[in-house]
Amino acid sequence: MPIMALSERDTRLMILSAILANLAWGLFSVIFQLYMKEIGYTSKEIGEVLAIYGISLSSVALPSGAIADRFGRKSTLIVGYLLEIISLLLLLISKEMSIIRISFLFSGISAALSHPAYQALFALHTREMERGFSSLAFFSTFSSSMGSLMGWIPEVLSGKLGELRAYYLSLLIVFSFFVLSVVPLIWVSPHRDELKEGRRKERTSFRRIYREKAMLKLIFLNGVIGFGAGLTIPLFTYYFSEKFSVGPGPIGTLYTVNGLMMSPLFLLSSRLSDKLGLIKAIFYPQLFSIPALALIPLSKSFEVASILYVYRTAMMNMSNPLITTLGMKLTKEEIRATFSAAFQLSWTVLNSIGTLLGGKLMASSLDAPLYATSSIYLVYLALFLQLMTPESTKLKEKA
Repeated sequence: MPIMALSERDTRLMILSAILANLAWGLFSVIFQLYMKEIGYTSKEIGEVLAIYGISLSSVALPSGAIADRFGRKSTLIVGYLLEIISLLLLLISKEMSIIRISFLFSGISAALSHPAYQALFALHTREMERGFSSLAFFSTFSSSMGSLMGWIPEVLSGKLGELRAYYLSLLIVFSFFVLSVVPLIWVSPHRDELKEGRRKERTSFRRIYREKAMLKLIFLNGVIGFGAGLTIPLFTYYFSEKFSVGPGPIGTLYTVNGLMMSPLFLLSSRLSDKLGLIKAIFYPQLFSIPALALIPLSKSFEVASILYVYRTAMMNMSNPLITTLGMKLTKEEIRATFSAAFQLSWTVLNSIGTLLGGKLMASSLDAPLYATSSIYLVYLALFLQLMTPESTKLKEKA
């Protein structure tokens, strides 16, 4: 069974932390923009703070990976989580736009520190990477979906407390879950995270990645698919609203169902890897997702489009844990966090550019970005097969 990787104590603790954090983020993703609207801000201000988050994350991503590799993944991870607690606390104590900007600045830095450190630390504590990262993706997605369902909390309480107080109480719940998510990390054993003294002194920076062709290939490919996704995926809420005249209720329900349907497939991805090999287990599900994306513009109803959307998302994303595993296996242990940061940065930057262009393209032709994304995905998969098959062969030879 894929979940057998969770028999390791430290792996279980890190999974528990991820569950608590994703419960928080699932709820936060539902309520934040509505909370901002309730306190008097418009889409302009909401877009501004989200941009601040993206810019701060991108700016700190590379040095954060080097920091984690040099000073320890566990320490860097906990510092990142503490910054997120400060970010949420700022949201709770003030409704001023200047404070909200600072909050999202801290949140972006927190994400930049936490993500590469978490992945590198998790890789150290997981004996079977395919099963470990598949289990992590399953529990993270499932708990995020459950957090999204908690969006009914302000809906139910608003009649008694008023909408503003109901949203504020929901933010308190988000804050509480995130504080609790730090506790399991404290108990994670640091001994496997500590590098030998000689390796600690070895220079860890982005420049080292230039000497690793396999890492450069993965970073390049991640940028390609990030750009293609950016043209469409972040804009699906707007797209569904415009094309099918549906509101946040049906769209929110779709996203919850989507998360619940996708979670079990993360567990199956490791089995698929055992049968097909790592490269083919990544390639084929993503290939089978592309026709569904291209067919969404031809759908006659929201229900048909929803079925295609859920299938597309599941197939495209079920191999995400395997891509992470591939990256960890191809990367030297002492620079895994640096690689993870660079990998994340390539996605963040090009995905943001794609979203900017996709929004403009969608304004002139609603369906055009979906066709553009489908085409770029095909190019990405052709490049992935050509560039990564030789690297997979090298891994087998080393095993």
